[in-house]
Order: sequence, then structure tokens, then C-alpha cells
Amino acid sequence: MLIAIPSVLDAAGVARLRAIVDGGRWADGNATSGAPAALAKRNEQLVEDDPATVEAGRIVLDALGNVAETCSSNVFLARNGVVATPVPTGAFLAGITRNRTVKLLRNAGIAVEERTIKPAELDEADEIFTTGNAGKVQPVSRYEDRDLQPGPIARQAHELYMAFARTQRII
Repeated sequence: MLIAIPSVLDAAGVARLRAIVDGGRWADGNATSGAPAALAKRNEQLVEDDPATVEAGRIVLDALGNVAETCSSNVFLARNGVVATPVPTGAFLAGITRNRTVKLLRNAGIAVEERTIKPAELDEADEIFTTGNAGKVQPVSRYEDRDLQPGPIARQAHELYMAFARTQRII
């Protein structure tokens, strides 16, 4: 697991970020306070700093210890038929694919909550899936020590998004 911890602003007004990675080692990155592009750049920097430890699929937590995203995509969980994804707070890049997936699921009658997610909720999730430009909608097959099977909600989210993308000619 990756934990991003904001520090103080430097002389140029850039927030210095430090992240605790597995094994208690630190990786440093920069982010301009509140700028989504800088948050994406921060994740790229963290991966460059320690690619063996900070994998693209690792969960990133916000400064309060809540789930924010992965290093390369937005994260969703499903439990008891209800989908949850972190509420956009400026701590992560709320992507276009994420926003479209939320709308598509809601239009299909699936309850989607945009709210604070605690890391322990991922341990208890029936399904976990991610959204992003590269992978569109992808099920998570392993989280920590848990093997997960692609579930019906992740499958439906993928199918809904791909059908939408074909009508828009974006795939």
C-alpha cells in the first residue's frame, strides 16, 4: 500500500509530498496544491522513484488516510450490490472514464455512492474495479492477499462503458 502525505509548501508554492511505501521507505514527489495534472505527475514521479515497490496498481491514500485512487486509475468497490468510489476532494484526479462510469451505472439502476472510503472497506469488498484511460473499466483480480473474481457489477460497468465508447467512436 502507498500512503501519500503532504508536507509544507516550498518557496515556489509547490507542496512537497512524501509517500511511505512498502517496507517503510520514502519516495518523494511534487504536486502543485489542488492541480489535478500535478497530482497525476506526482504519481508518475513516485513510480519513477521506486518502480519495484510502487506498482501502478497500488492504492494511494489521501492525507487523512482515506482511499484516493491507484497510481494509474480511479478505484471502485462493490459490496452487497452497492458501488462506492472516493468522492472527488482534489486529492486525486477524478478521471473522465470514472465520471462516465458513475453516470452509466446510475442510469442502469445501480446505486453508486461517491463518499469517503476507508482502506479496510477494500478488504471487505465483494468486487473491486478500476477505471482509466488506458484500461477503461477493469476488474481487480487480487487485492493484498485476496484473490478476487470479476463480479457482475464490474462486468456490467465494463459492458456499459464499452457500449457507450463505441457509440461515441472513442475506442
